[in-house]
Amino acid sequence: MDMYNFTSTNSLDICWQIVKRNALSINRETICKQLSEHPYSDSLMAISDVLENYNIATTSYNIKDAESLIQQDGSYIALVYVHSQPYFSIIDSVTNESVIWYNPINNRKENISFGEFKNIYGGIVTFVEVKDYIAEPEYKNKKKEYFVKKLIETMPIFVFVIAFVSVFLSLLPFEIPIYFGLYAVGLGIGSLICAVLLYSEVNDYNSSFIEKLCPVGKKWDCSIVLKSAANNIYGINWTTIGLAYFAGTLITLTCVGNNLSYYQAAACINVLALPFIIYSLYYQVIVSKHWCVMCLSVLTLLLYLFVISILGGFLSLRLNQIMSSVVPFIIIDLIMLWGSNMYLSLCKQNKMYNELFPAFNKLRYDENVFRTLLEESPLIAEVPQDMSINIGQPTAAVTILKVCDPYCSACSKSHLKMEKFLEKKDVFLQVIFNVSSIDRDAKKNAIKLFFALKEKYGDQYMIKVLHDWYGQKEKKYEEFRKKYEIDDKAIDAQEDKIMWMERRTQELEIHYTPTFYINNHQLPDDFYSYNDFESLFE
Repeated sequence: MDMYNFTSTNSLDICWQIVKRNALSINRETICKQLSEHPYSDSLMAISDVLENYNIATTSYNIKDAESLIQQDGSYIALVYVHSQPYFSIIDSVTNESVIWYNPINNRKENISFGEFKNIYGGIVTFVEVKDYIAEPEYKNKKKEYFVKKLIETMPIFVFVIAFVSVFLSLLPFEIPIYFGLYAVGLGIGSLICAVLLYSEVNDYNSSFIEKLCPVGKKWDCSIVLKSAANNIYGINWTTIGLAYFAGTLITLTCVGNNLSYYQAAACINVLALPFIIYSLYYQVIVSKHWCVMCLSVLTLLLYLFVISILGGFLSLRLNQIMSSVVPFIIIDLIMLWGSNMYLSLCKQNKMYNELFPAFNKLRYDENVFRTLLEESPLIAEVPQDMSINIGQPTAAVTILKVCDPYCSACSKSHLKMEKFLEKKDVFLQVIFNVSSIDRDAKKNAIKLFFALKEKYGDQYMIKVLHDWYGQKEKKYEEFRKKYEIDDKAIDAQEDKIMWMERRTQELEIHYTPTFYINNHQLPDDFYSYNDFESLFE
């Protein structure tokens, strides 16, 4: 999901600028994923929530008077209005004469006059404090993983480049006709143009690169032509057909080498593609009444290849030679057509997912929706506080019961996440353990140790005990026990807790850990997890 297409947004740009400027160990792809899943992905709330995931503090103020910013030191985020649209920018310095800012439109640092800045300033600034930041878990491993994924995604480009270079290397002997090389150049340029069009198709032709290549005027507009119904045939996009033709032909010629019969077969296929020139021109002139620069470039290349075929004598192929030489072109072109259509389909599905996910989260995090789903779960009996480890105030409006396992890796992750959550929210957490008589002694002993320490030192002390236990990479009961002054008798005395929890977890039919209950209703795990608690309990 996160690798194919996450549309760059203003909030992503701002978060990434903060990471880069402070040399923080956080991957851009991780920020992309977190923003794409946020219910308000392009907002100051999203920026703050993502940064706070790494203990980066943000504090916002309403400062209506732009002159007041002259006294502020350091960089900060500011709301600005560019062409009447709200954006977030990073302000580096403000003086009476000039302002150094991050331009959210062209994504670069610029120097503008104070008067210009005053006209676009939106009255809200956010200060960011990174000194206590926490690096992304497994940052280096994830960075390598993202790099490999990017490499795989760009592999088609490498295939194209290798094919293009291979053709030219095969043409190095001077006895090879120049038309072989000219034909390959035309195919290479055609492949490049179609690849750009395919990328633009994924982004609904909103690419800034396309905007630079395609002028918009009374008679010129690429998007009108490319977004029209005429840009596909039986559901297959003409761009993918073009990419399959140009790139597939180039790859085939690379594989077969300097064989004249295959260049002649390619020329015959080119002749079959020539009617598309008439079709496209008819649509642009008569139907759309707009010209598309990229489309005209493709048509020009088709005509160019036809002219090279005539000049190079590629059209003198006999019928029996066509049948034997054209088969590799058909096979590779069809494979390219399948691949490009699959790529386009995956990207569009992913783009739709990225657009729908924030809306889905808005619905999920709606208080009424959450309460309704929660109350549909069966109501369970309260857990006595002497049978659980308790963190927080029992009088809190929200009580969370967590059923976990001392040796469960998912429980370790959830506990460390819950610690941060409990620091910010007024929530009462009760912890019990999924245990049975057939479990190994180390598991039961760890649970008994927890309750023995609770009896001796109290619930508050257990915050550190559980943090230390779940923070270990390798959990060894005997070594952990040595850290605490407690005798075996006190530990053995907790056997009743084991028996009670065994009965209770069987009644609850616990199938996995951790399992959460909110105010004695099981958390609907089809829609929610502990990662959603911060958004659910504002």
